[in-house]
Amino acid sequence: MWDDVLLKDVMTPGSELLQTMADKLNRELPAVKNWKNLASQLEIPVDVRREYADESTGEKRKSPTKEGRGDLSVIYVERQKNLTDICSEILDRLSSRRWSASDDLVSLAKRKLSELQEDTVIVLDNTEDVQGEDFDEFAEWLVRSAPKAQLMITTGKDVGFVSADKHKVNLDPLDAESSAKLLQTLVQSNCSEQHVKELGQRCGGMPLFLINCSCLLNDDFQPRGLNPRT
Repeated sequence: MWDDVLLKDVMTPGSELLQTMADKLNRELPAVKNWKNLASQLEIPVDVRREYADESTGEKRKSPTKEGRGDLSVIYVERQKNLTDICSEILDRLSSRRWSASDDLVSLAKRKLSELQEDTVIVLDNTEDVQGEDFDEFAEWLVRSAPKAQLMITTGKDVGFVSADKHKVNLDPLDAESSAKLLQTLVQSNCSEQHVKELGQRCGGMPLFLINCSCLLNDDFQPRGLNPRT
């Protein structure tokens, strides 16, 4: 599964997300220096990565300040069964040390995040199942107490803490072209361009619906069965 909307927002110059990061960090529009690793984690196909490489500013745009800011690093957290899983993966990305089951991973992650020396974005994607009191406390702490970290959460429900530094951005559905492109990338079987376009429209440009639709097609459902108009 990969999130075309997230990748575009993180990597495309002038995107609303990058502009928000720039405003909060009080700097010019940043570049994501480890975008290739991020694209790999999001399982972006190689040909699509090449396309984004043409748009990325990772090799060209540098921070205007000279105080060691450098470019942004992005940590995309995949393991999200619970808060301990999240903190364990953050620690794996920030340190080469191995941690034991007896370690307080949440406290250790907080310490590492508070000691960051470069601007870092922590991406927690689809957090509905893990959200709760502990998650909210950790997110609130990160926003208020880790000056070099920016937290980005994608979720279908509100995060339960109040902060002047919390900004809510509603993601628009994919346009027709992007919907068709996502389906074409995910569908393994032969599917005509016309079917792909119409299926994308029927899914309303919603990535989750498009991914579910592609799973049906890959399980040998025929496009005509999903689209009675053809």
